[in-house]
Amino acid sequence: MAEYFVAKSYENYERVGEPFEKSGRMYTKAKCKCDRCTHGVYAIGVHNGELVPHPAYGGVCLKCNGTGFIEKTIRLYTAKEYAVVEKAAERRAKEREETRAQEAIERAARAEQLKQEWFAKNGFNSDGQTYCVFGDDTYAIKDHLKELGCKFSPLFMWHSPEPLDVPVGYGMFGVMYDDYMTWDAESGNMIFKEDAKEKIERCFDETKEPSLSEYVGEVGERLRNLTVVFSSRRGFNGKFGWTNIFTFKCGDNVFTWFTSSEPEIEVGNTYDMTATVKKHEEFRSVKTTVVSRCILRAID
Repeated sequence: MAEYFVAKSYENYERVGEPFEKSGRMYTKAKCKCDRCTHGVYAIGVHNGELVPHPAYGGVCLKCNGTGFIEKTIRLYTAKEYAVVEKAAERRAKEREETRAQEAIERAARAEQLKQEWFAKNGFNSDGQTYCVFGDDTYAIKDHLKELGCKFSPLFMWHSPEPLDVPVGYGMFGVMYDDYMTWDAESGNMIFKEDAKEKIERCFDETKEPSLSEYVGEVGERLRNLTVVFSSRRGFNGKFGWTNIFTFKCGDNVFTWFTSSEPEIEVGNTYDMTATVKKHEEFRSVKTTVVSRCILRAID
């Protein structure tokens, strides 16, 4: 009897019975794994690593009667036919490999495109670098920074993809994105590292000169006739509505006033202040005297 071969995918299966001819081709029966179940069990899912059998018939697979095997008719090839089949299989495998390689290149290119789009949208240059603005109160110059094209984020604060000429008293330092974030090509998202906030805060802290501010007065004490310079204004919207936060400087000492009132005062101007000490607190390593019931009088 001539020697016959089976496709590689059936090489390890047990042949059943004698080969037979059909329509000029040779075939045989083979004992193959059932394609409907797992080891004879028709499962509807997995729970705690165990198969959950279908409730009907105790989960026994009706296709293989619980044996886990079925008989299939498979083709037998002559040596000449097998060589042709193998050559065709090699060609298909090569084509699949080339397709996968091309798809990988396209995925990488798309991931890089998405990353560059993220950089552009979030204030980074194409190298993944951005320049953070630092200074006593960047909120006070936020409108100017917006005009310069700066972006704001809770982590990097005001930042720009390129160095800028910022106002006197402010500066910039550069950071690379991969020191603080990781680009996830699969999801197309930037993932922040666990220590990102701590690292960027250290960078901002290193830009500050040691504060000489000291606490002023005692809690509850009424301070009178302090000459202060109005340095910044910001605020927040809380459950009682909008609250202004005014910051003043008296020499090296810093005062803050939380209020819903809207006094007609200008940043940079000097005022005579009378106020009550509400509390002492340290904010961003600066000793700050929080005051209330402020009375301000402009000093020409």
